[in-house]
Amino acid sequence: MVRQAHHERGKGYVMAKKKARQGMVKIGVARDQVEAAIWRDALQQEGINAFVKNIDPLTALPYVESATPYSFEVFVPAADEKRARWILGEPAQPDEPGGTRSS
Repeated sequence: MVRQAHHERGKGYVMAKKKARQGMVKIGVARDQVEAAIWRDALQQEGINAFVKNIDPLTALPYVESATPYSFEVFVPAADEKRARWILGEPAQPDEPGGTRSS
């Protein structure tokens, strides 16, 4: 009974975590950890909560720097996507005014 209750709480935590991530969108992939930190700090100074995800499987250990370039994805809440792209100086998406559409 205790194991089942613990399992149910764990399931709720995982679902809450997934739900929180669903509202996040990837706005770019940084060259390295330094660039990702600069982007995150610039966004946070403007009040946008940014999340950096390291997708390099070789750097699972702490204090190990990624040797794979472009392995840091930067995410922001979907509601802040346009403003975050503007802050970072990224072009508008193809479906937005000012974006380029390939024909």
